[in-house]
Amino acid sequence: MQRIAMCTEGWYRLFNPGAVGQANLETFKKVAGICAGIGYTGVEVVAPTLDPNPLKMSQTRRRQFQKAAEESGLRIIGLHWLLAMQEGVYLTDPDPAVRNKTIETIVGLVRLAADLGGQVVVHGSPAQRTLLPHVSYEAGFDNAVAIYREVMPRIEYTGVVVCFEQLTQLETDFCTTMPEMHRLVEAVDHPQFCGHLDTKAMAHKHGNDPEKVAKLILQYSAKAGHCHLNDPITMGAPGGSNFDFGPIFQALKASGWQRDRIQASKLRWLSVEPFNFKEVDIEAIAHQSMECIKGFWK
Repeated sequence: MQRIAMCTEGWYRLFNPGAVGQANLETFKKVAGICAGIGYTGVEVVAPTLDPNPLKMSQTRRRQFQKAAEESGLRIIGLHWLLAMQEGVYLTDPDPAVRNKTIETIVGLVRLAADLGGQVVVHGSPAQRTLLPHVSYEAGFDNAVAIYREVMPRIEYTGVVVCFEQLTQLETDFCTTMPEMHRLVEAVDHPQFCGHLDTKAMAHKHGNDPEKVAKLILQYSAKAGHCHLNDPITMGAPGGSNFDFGPIFQALKASGWQRDRIQASKLRWLSVEPFNFKEVDIEAIAHQSMECIKGFWK
C-alpha cells in the first residue's frame, strides 16, 4: 500500500463547479491535501491542470509544485494524458512540421515531469493519435516509432520512463490491443520506453471479463511501467460497480507489480484514474477506490 496514486484532473471541478478548474498552485495544494488525507501516497497530473502553459513554467514554479506535494506527504509521480491541450502536435501525422513539434513537446513534457519529481509519463492522448483519413495504420505506426526514436535519447538523462498506453476502440483506432502496444514498444526499443496497463481498456477489449484482464496482466506486466485502475462499467474507479477486481489484484500481486522495478531505482505504482467525474462526488470516488484497493491488496 506504499505506492497508490490518484489522477487529479477530476478534482478541479470540486473547487470550481461547472468549469475546467483553476490551474494554479493553490488548487493543487487543496487536491494534494485531500488525497493524502484519504491515504494516497502519490498524485498523477495532467500538465495543463498545473498551469495554462505548462511548458513555460519556470524552474521556481516547478519546484513550488514539487514542494507542495511533499509537504502534503505525497509525491508527484508523473504526467498522463500527455499531449492534452497542446497545439500543433500529432503522433501519427507524417507531416514534418507536425512531427518536429510533437517531438519537441514530448521532450518538454518529460523534462517537466522530471522537474516535478516524477518517474513516469503515460502517453494515451487519443485525440492526438487517431489515424487521419490519408494515413494508414502502418504509416501511423512508423511515424510514432520515428518520433519516439528521436525523443528517447534526448530525455535519457532525466530517468523518466515513457509508458505507452493501449486505449479502447471507443477512443481511437491506433494501438487498441495489448499486442499492438507491445509491438510499438519493441519497435522503439529503448529501456526507458515501455508499455502500460489500463484495466478499463483491457476489459473493454475482452467483454469486461476480469479473468481475461488478469491473464493479460500476467502476460504483459513485465514490459509495463505503470498501471491505471478504472472501472470499465461505470468509467469511474474501482469499487463503483459489480465488476470484480479480485482476479486483477491477484494477477498484479502474482506478477510482482509493487516489488519489481521498471529501472533499478524505480518501483512501480498503481494509480486510480476515473473518467466519469462529471456527475459524481470525486472525493467519494477517491474514498471508495481506496477501500476497494485495501480490500484486495492485502
